Amino acid sequence: MLALPMSEGALKATARAVVALPNTQAHQMSTSTKDIDNRSTKMQVDADTQPRDYNELMDQYSLHQIIIRKGEILDTTPEFVSFKRTHLNKWGSVAFILHQIQKLVQDSEIDMAYIEGRKVAMLAGAEMDLKKPSKEDLYDCINNKDEVASRIKIPSLKFKGQEGPILAATAI
Repeated sequence: MLALPMSEGALKATARAVVALPNTQAHQMSTSTKDIDNRSTKMQVDADTQPRDYNELMDQYSLHQIIIRKGEILDTTPEFVSFKRTHLNKWGSVAFILHQIQKLVQDSEIDMAYIEGRKVAMLAGAEMDLKKPSKEDLYDCINNKDEVASRIKIPSLKFKGQEGPILAATAI
């Protein structure tokens, strides 16, 4: 049975027709009239809460991973576009941080790096007092550290770990 919203006048006319029917049909018809009224109210509530579009959902639930491939930021991916749209209010500082990470990746000759957008946004939101962020802070924004660590050129990170002092002494 197809239930469509009814105007108040049509609903009253249906109720008057129910009175003229025998008792068993009247009960069945009045129940369906109540159902129609309830469905009509529900449809009005659903019309007020419109479904969210793809961009809105992407902005809210995306991981905002930014890809740097062969030294270039892939700025046409849906993740990047959503990231930019989400952090547009502080895009100047975010773009500066991304540029610094891109330069670090280029200097280290890394083919592919995945950058965590949330960390970039936090770093851009932090008070940097117009200072350049440290290479360690930039390195912390990289997601695939295990793949990048061997090629990254940060002296303070190069000699960390158990064999760090031995490697440092060997390099000197």
